[in-house]
Amino acid sequence: MTPHQLIKRIPKLSDDEAKQICKIILNHKFTIIDHAKKLLEKDQEIYELKVKLGIIKEEPKEDGI
Repeated sequence: MTPHQLIKRIPKLSDDEAKQICKIILNHKFTIIDHAKKLLEKDQEIYELKVKLGIIKEEPKEDGI
């Protein structure tokens, strides 16, 4: 299934609107990915700071992840 077909499943969305939304998302995907990476990095920094401050205990790391 193409991205256009997935977006077209939204009720009351014309083909042109679905194509336009798909085009915008695909054109901005690297920006979206970069923002997601930054959010994950910040989340990791916050987690490490909370562990350092003793607010939470460090969770044991599982092998194979």
